[in-house]
Amino acid sequence: RGAVLGAGVMGGGIAWLFAQNDQAPVMKDISKEALELGLKQASSNFAGALKKKRLSEDEFNRKMRSITPTLSFEGMKAVELVIEAVVENMDVKKKVLAELEGQVRPQALITTNTSSLSVTEMAQALKHPERFAGLHFFNPVNKMPLVEIIRHPKVSEETIQTLVKWVLDVKKTPVVVNDGPGFLVNRLLSPYLNEASFLLEAGVPIAELDQAALNFGMPMGPCRLMDEVGLDVCEKVGKIMEQGLGARARAGQLSHRLTQTGALGRKNSKGFYLYDEKGKVTGRNPEIEALLPAKTLSIDEHTLQQRLFLPVINEAAYCLSDGIVGKASTVDLGMIYGTGFPPFKGGPLRWADSEGLDRLLAELQNFAATVSADRYAPAPLLVELARQKKTFYDV
Repeated sequence: RGAVLGAGVMGGGIAWLFAQNDQAPVMKDISKEALELGLKQASSNFAGALKKKRLSEDEFNRKMRSITPTLSFEGMKAVELVIEAVVENMDVKKKVLAELEGQVRPQALITTNTSSLSVTEMAQALKHPERFAGLHFFNPVNKMPLVEIIRHPKVSEETIQTLVKWVLDVKKTPVVVNDGPGFLVNRLLSPYLNEASFLLEAGVPIAELDQAALNFGMPMGPCRLMDEVGLDVCEKVGKIMEQGLGARARAGQLSHRLTQTGALGRKNSKGFYLYDEKGKVTGRNPEIEALLPAKTLSIDEHTLQQRLFLPVINEAAYCLSDGIVGKASTVDLGMIYGTGFPPFKGGPLRWADSEGLDRLLAELQNFAATVSADRYAPAPLLVELARQKKTFYDV
């Protein structure tokens, strides 16, 4: 049996995953409204399968009834895995986790669905950190196949192995990473979205920027992706990344100005784009376009693509150096399944190897000299691999 702490959209998605796999979840929150939102999300996910006749009416009702919403810790003694999905605030999470530990049985695993906060710091709130780890899902849970399992120094190997098995059992793809700012996927996504914001501030039109990413092979452009993630979430994660990584992760002014307009993205029907009640794009948002330079900047598509994706390659080199992951194939797996990086390119590092690291290094050095020394200064590992005429897959 499973439990999710914190309902809402993400909590409801995780409750759906438990219920979908007959693990009868408890879903706890502190307000009735949040529980209703969580149940609505789970119901919406099941309704999609019902509509496509992948689920019968009886199965739909049975699975929805298997989710137990609660405002108390009732039922927690029966669960074997708890996934915390409350607000992204370290103090709140530590308080919730410490309280939770006394409500579950000793062998139950406790995990956090944080997308960017330190799992190592959270573990300090627990008496038994060996049974605690990060379990980071991507939104929407019913569609995104990847789950990041995040280690910290005190977690037991048995806990990690059990979580890997559970992720496979619920038909998701696990990738085990070490703790660090943004873990793997968000750490690599951050410079991509960051650079998109700088290009917008420079005068590159939204449509041209998104089209360049689409033509590269991404499932959606960076502006559309920021709408999907939530502009407020992008701003918050951006600050956490800058705190952890320093000058190369420093964001521009645009993200703060965007959220001041009240545009949050698809969740409130207005971000870079406007959305109808079904979440379909109906056009671009004039409020945001008014914040962008009146004079547009024309940059050829290849240069736009290099500006967007070279920082991803560079940060991946830092991830390998910092030991977030041990090999290039893990980076590629995470980025293909976590962000939709074009599978036909083999992932960012396979693509970098095929392009030639010496050539990409020269382009990074050029951008460091002409655009930003902070954001484009080549990672030492990339410099060394190019010097030795080796590839990322040789590491």
